[in-house]
Amino acid sequence: MRFLKALLICLSIFAGIFLVANVDKGIQREALDQVQVELSHQAALDGLKLDAVLQSVPGTSTAGPNLVNVPFGRVQDFITLLKANPYIVQARPVLVSPPKFTFRAYVYGLNQQVSQYLGGDLGTLTYKSTPTRAYPISELLPDMISRSLSYLIPGFLLSVVLGYGLAVLSAWKPRFGLVMDRGHALLLALPDFLVVVLFQFGAILLAKLAGHNVVLIMQFAGKTPLLIPLLTVSIMPALLLYGTLRIAVDREWQAAYIKTAYSKGLTSTATLLRHILRNTTADVLAVLPRAVTVCITALVMSEVMCGIFGLGGYALTPKMLLVTSLPTTCGILAAFALLAHGILHLLQRMLIVSTKEGA
Repeated sequence: MRFLKALLICLSIFAGIFLVANVDKGIQREALDQVQVELSHQAALDGLKLDAVLQSVPGTSTAGPNLVNVPFGRVQDFITLLKANPYIVQARPVLVSPPKFTFRAYVYGLNQQVSQYLGGDLGTLTYKSTPTRAYPISELLPDMISRSLSYLIPGFLLSVVLGYGLAVLSAWKPRFGLVMDRGHALLLALPDFLVVVLFQFGAILLAKLAGHNVVLIMQFAGKTPLLIPLLTVSIMPALLLYGTLRIAVDREWQAAYIKTAYSKGLTSTATLLRHILRNTTADVLAVLPRAVTVCITALVMSEVMCGIFGLGGYALTPKMLLVTSLPTTCGILAAFALLAHGILHLLQRMLIVSTKEGA
């Protein structure tokens, strides 16, 4: 039953990503069932009107002056057929102004997307430098995945070490904890993008002082920034873990078993290390899934700010003209998040006992 529930949740998440990432397909900029045509002078000389000309093109009908109804979704096919008619000199799509969202176009776009997936087409990228050529995303995915994971996984591990270590140190040294709590409140008030900007600004100042580039701030000529995305990915989850553990430790200090531990001769440090940290394991494991989500959000933001061609930043690169692979990359990020959540759930079941340990 639990497996079925987890499977339904995963399917719902991927379905939601698919539906949301393809919302743009419901926005009509060109009519999907009409074509605008222009008759030749020969048609006028022969006394032929649009109705007579269309008799040689099955599946079409007159919609108005120079407008032709065609089967829904087959505009390009019928443009080719109409251009082959000697009495038609021009056939082109009908522009919709202003563009509007229609549910019929949205469903049609979803069906087209599913057909592409079944045919092995995961989407394409079109660069401004080569607007007539579309590159399959499947050929670029291995490099994009390895590039993003190269600082996503280390960044998450670093956030766990920083958040947990600083929280333990703050509980052990109260004066240090006061300073850390103030810094924690200040950093939480800063938006993620500002943190990246501050890192980049610091890297620029460091480069000016050193006289050469010390820390790479943007992807350039095959070189990918590492330090700035790594720190960006790790800071916010570390703050989340730090705050959670600090609250949990403060709660445990008020528990009844603390007096029992002191009566047995344990020092505050021994009580912290032997009992409190063990009893706060559930709190740490409970917040780690959210930390994973924060890591992925920070990954997308840092890749956009640093111009990194990874899973999160490629779609907003100024070099891009058209991207049709967004559902694919969003699905990959969601799969990574679900995998991490599953692993953490297993850890919770293995490590957390039903009853807290006393002194």
